[in-house]
Order: sequence, then structure tokens, then C-alpha cells
Amino acid sequence: LHIDPSDNSTFELGLKSLEMFQNICVELSSYGVDPAFRQSGILKVAQNHNDAAQIKSDVSVYSKNGLHADWLTSSEIIECEPRINPNVLGGFISTQEGVINGQLLVDSLVHASSARGADCREGVDVTQLICDGQRVVGVRTEQEQILAGHTVLACGPWTGLIDQLQPDIKVPILPIKGQRLLIRKAGLLPHKPVHNCEHYI
Repeated sequence: LHIDPSDNSTFELGLKSLEMFQNICVELSSYGVDPAFRQSGILKVAQNHNDAAQIKSDVSVYSKNGLHADWLTSSEIIECEPRINPNVLGGFISTQEGVINGQLLVDSLVHASSARGADCREGVDVTQLICDGQRVVGVRTEQEQILAGHTVLACGPWTGLIDQLQPDIKVPILPIKGQRLLIRKAGLLPHKPVHNCEHYI
């Protein structure tokens, strides 16, 4: 989930999303584009004692919220992922999480929503939010204005970079850590996604 469990509302949203995601991907695939969701589980590994303490706390939180997460020793981590740095102190595997192809997810959302009547536009920059008092009622692009009953900012962490859209409206958007670097070299890909491991190979 890559979410601070102390942030209750965001953590609950993450749990609900995780619960819904597999069925949503099945539905998206039925429209012709498979987002390539793979519920393979995720390893979270500890490289130092601070990591280990945090991960053991995460195991407790996950378990309390109905997610299957077990603390694994260093040898168990290496048995699961033989190519991992042998200096890891341990970690946990969250079996209900997984990975998805981001581009295919966007493609599948566009394809499915278009089939259901949505008007999807590529390469169109939104230049301003249209407001009625403190309520957003649409957006303005370089070509036109589009009014809507609901307006959703879905730029991820980049949403915070569009403050210029409406000076008196500030949306407190912060990115949540969830980045990873995967070097695609034959024979060296992990069986499961791995987080918190700077020296993977």
C-alpha cells in the first residue's frame, strides 16, 4: 500500500482500493485492453535496524486490517528472492498486493470509458479551473471551456504543480513514496516486486 498507517483516511482508502482493484481490472479487460494486473505479492525488506523496526510495526498494522503479512528472516527473504542482497536483515511479504502496467492501465481506462460514452482528449492542456465562488464547476483549456458537475484532478503528485490554475484555491497534494527502479537485464528480474532495497542485485 506504501501508505503511512497513521494517516487513517488515506490508509482506509488504500485498503478499499486494494479490495476493489482485481475486479476493476477484470472489468477493464472485458472492454479489450488488459491492464496487466498481477497479484504477485510484494516484498518489503529491511536494510538496517530502523527499517526492521518499522517493517515489524507495519506487519502488525497490516494484520489488524485483515491483510496477510508475515515477517520473514533474512534466509527466508533470500529463499524467496535468491538474487537479493544477502545483507538484508529480514522483511515481510504482503501476499494480497501486486503490480500493474501503468501505461496499460491508462489505456484500458480510456478504452473502457470511451466505450461507455466518455469524451477522452489527448494532448489538451488545462489552463484554469472555472469556479463559482468556492466551487469548481469546470475547466478551461487553450481552445474552450468545459463545464461539469464534478471536476477531478488526477495528475498524481504533479497535481500540486498546477497552482497557477486558480490562485485562491490551494489543494494540499503531496506525493506518497512508492517509486522503484527496475533494471531489465535477462535473468535478473525479481519474482516479486521488492521495495526498500537499494542494492537489489
